[in-house]
Parts: sequence; C-alpha cells; structure tokens
Amino acid sequence: MDLLTAAIKKEIALRYKSVRRFSIESGIPQSTLVSALKKGFGGTSYDTVMYICKLLELNPFDYSPAGQQNPPVTITSAYYELDPIGRHTVDSIITVELLRCKGSVIGLAAAYEGMGLETFVSQQDQAEAAEALREIKKIDE
Repeated sequence: MDLLTAAIKKEIALRYKSVRRFSIESGIPQSTLVSALKKGFGGTSYDTVMYICKLLELNPFDYSPAGQQNPPVTITSAYYELDPIGRHTVDSIITVELLRCKGSVIGLAAAYEGMGLETFVSQQDQAEAAEALREIKKIDE
C-alpha cells in the first residue's frame, strides 16, 4: 500500500470510523473511496485527492497530519513555504545549474563554488560590475 493510501485510510478510521460515514459527510461516492482504498489513490483525480487531503487535514506533499510536530521536510513543501524572494533565489540557482549541466554556462558562476569549474568573466563585464558597485556605494552614502 502506498503512503498516500495508507495515510488516508488511517485518517478516515480515526476521524470518521467508517468509509461510509466519510463518504456521506464528504459527498464523495462510497464506491470511489472503496476502490481507491483497495487499488490506491494513484488513479484517482487530482482534485478528488486534494479535496480528501483538505477534509482529513493531511499535508498533500508528505501526507502527514496537519498538527504533527516536526513533519519530515520535502523539497516541494519547503519551496512553497518560502516567500517570493526565496522562491526566486531557488529558481535562479536551479536555472544556472541546469545551464551548467548542459554546458551552456559562459561567464556565469555555478552554484556551490562552481565545484572546481573555472568561470571566465570578460574585462568589460568586470569593469561594468565595478562601476555598478561604485554607484551602489554612492547611493548608500
């Protein structure tokens, strides 16, 4: 039994005592629930699974109960807890690393200190960066 199915089955038993009662209160046909609990929720529509997770207060990323202390962190759930600046930072790092892996990084620094890769920056880019820093310092003064 997959983790999602096990978590849903456990929460239905704890909160509703029976699939029939959960079916009545949720409006989801009992036959749908019984079939999904038997075969797994993998073939169930995304909307239905999200609705069930909402009703049962299950985290849809790791299927932990909403009130659980220190649930395991997944990359996806951690990403969605970031503010817009944090998400932009993660997106930028992933973009640079994907370009590096494809051999397309020229003049860009790869994350994690470049993992021993050399990065070449033209003299013109260096001069523009130095000028930009001088302008920033003027603003701060």
